[in-house]
Amino acid sequence: MKRILLVIIVVLLVFSCGYYIYEVAVQGASPTENLGRLIVVLLSCLIALNRIRQSGIGQRAERKPLSFYEKHFWQQLEHVYSRDAKSRKKLLEAIRYFDEDKFAPALKILENLKKARPAKREFNCLCLFSALCYTDWGLTDAAIKEYETILITEPNHVTALGNLGLIYSKNGDYSAAEKYLIASIAADPNYVYGYNNLAYVYYRTGDFGVAMEYAHKTLEIQSNFRQSLTLLAILYFAKGDEENYKKYRELAVINGESGEVIDNIASEIKERYEEDDAESED
Repeated sequence: MKRILLVIIVVLLVFSCGYYIYEVAVQGASPTENLGRLIVVLLSCLIALNRIRQSGIGQRAERKPLSFYEKHFWQQLEHVYSRDAKSRKKLLEAIRYFDEDKFAPALKILENLKKARPAKREFNCLCLFSALCYTDWGLTDAAIKEYETILITEPNHVTALGNLGLIYSKNGDYSAAEKYLIASIAADPNYVYGYNNLAYVYYRTGDFGVAMEYAHKTLEIQSNFRQSLTLLAILYFAKGDEENYKKYRELAVINGESGEVIDNIASEIKERYEEDDAESED
């Protein structure tokens, strides 16, 4: 659409100049007769072109260099293809496509690298980024298969366990989510995402007490973890603990959460919490 707009402006500019020349040279019009109209058109087109230039219309966004991905994913890429610069570059290109939401070319590169039958470390890294592509593409069944492939040779692969837990949680399979998330923190007791995501699993299944325990454990590892701060604010509000509600709400907002969102969810959860208490009374 933007390119079409650019073409239309250029065509209008050329047509206006050509028509003015035609009127003067062919029809014998006075050079000053329609000069004002031409100037208005020319100025309008030039202003539009300048705005297009300033907004970057028609220009390609600058791509991030491969070195950016080398640094950003250093943990996942550590020692991967350390003696094969060509394959490592191909992997980085796939990661760049993944970052640009171009999942098809990313997966094509990853699958071609798999066909070369790389060693376990390299193969599992390829499966990891394939799973990330499939997840962001909305193909969660394919992502699950990639993570399960990793776990065949690396049963304590923290990222695979944690991401499987997250996928199952989003799909509403909380039993499977709990299984994989517990395994992830068993593999790495400092895996902060495992604790946070477990807190949300228990929150969604109505086990608010356990949810609070895991949210607090999350904050013991990373004190500014926004999602756990938000969850604690909501659950303390549901319990009627005004002091802790205000404390964690403020901390969550400081770390980027919307206070209005917290208040709305907290009110809904409090109603549910009170209904559960009423049902449990004799």
